[in-house]
Amino acid sequence: MASKRHNNRSRTFSSRAESDTVPALSSYLLSLISIKQSNLCVSADVHTTSALLRLAEEIGDSICVLKTHADIIDDFSDRSIKGLQEIATRKCFLIFEDRKFGDIGSKLPSSRQQLNNTDEHHEDTVQSQYTRGPVRIATWAHLTNAHIFPGPALIPTLQSAATSTLISLNQSVSTEISTGTPRSSIDGGGTTETDPEESTDPPTTSTTNNPKQQPSSGAHPFPSSQLGSSS
Repeated sequence: MASKRHNNRSRTFSSRAESDTVPALSSYLLSLISIKQSNLCVSADVHTTSALLRLAEEIGDSICVLKTHADIIDDFSDRSIKGLQEIATRKCFLIFEDRKFGDIGSKLPSSRQQLNNTDEHHEDTVQSQYTRGPVRIATWAHLTNAHIFPGPALIPTLQSAATSTLISLNQSVSTEISTGTPRSSIDGGGTTETDPEESTDPPTTSTTNNPKQQPSSGAHPFPSSQLGSSS
């Protein structure tokens, strides 16, 4: 019996991006593919922050996703994160940290239902690997991935950790913006005062609440990490 042709195969990337059933992050990626006429993802297998940022600057206009390996960057730091985020925003591409989470941990729930029914919050090892430590992947990478052998509950476990981290991060960002924190100007290199009434920066929210936006130069709808875990 012949397999049924998937409806999406006959639709353009731009039309798929506009679908109400497509998550915001997926919509943005589909829009990038349509606008850039490319689905290129480049793996940044480099060992220094300078090399990473130089590569991102050189190829950013031509790619949709840059795959990183933060754990092989010898001098990975906040400079690496901020520099990469700035380039990704300006060049319009997503950052994919190829972490391949797979720690089964001691408290990993056996199902999504068990995770939702847990009254007391237990932070598992894999959640800590995603949100803590010197790399803090959940705070800057738009995408990450995971092995399937710990079981399907690994994905909602990571999602739960990312949601908590983003809520905390967004509250901090909101406070800084509302008080008019000076920030570096991309064009001039100086500092400008942020006016909350005039700011054109997109809101930093979780993917479930983030409105779909069409990418344009210098306008990135996901300025901080948005969970896109996949097995």
